[in-house]
Amino acid sequence: RHAPTWAALLALQRADPLPGAADAVQAATRFLERQPDPYAQAVPEDAPIGAELILPQLCGEAASLLGGVAFPRHPALLPLRQACLVKLGAVATLPSGHPLLHSWEAWGTSPTT
Repeated sequence: RHAPTWAALLALQRADPLPGAADAVQAATRFLERQPDPYAQAVPEDAPIGAELILPQLCGEAASLLGGVAFPRHPALLPLRQACLVKLGAVATLPSGHPLLHSWEAWGTSPTT
C-alpha cells in the first residue's frame, strides 16, 4: 500500500489547487507516518517486482517536496536497488515483456543513477 500512497501524495502535492487535494495530502501523510515501514529491516519474499526501484525513487522525490517529515524510507530496499541498477547498467537491452520494464520510470535518467 505504500507505493500507491507515495505516488498519490506526489501527484497531489503538484495539484494543490484541486478541491479536496489538501485533505487527501493530509490523509496520505498520516498513513505514511503511522504505518510501519514494511521494508525497514528486511525485504519480504512476497515484495512486488520492482519495489526496490520504485519505492526509493518515490521516497527521494517526496523528501525534496515535503521537507523533514518522518516518513518511512525503506532502508532494506537500498542495497537491492543499487545492485539492480548495476545489473541493469550492464544489460544492453531487456527482452520484451521483462518484469523490470514495468518499473522503468523509477530508474532515473539512466540505469546507473
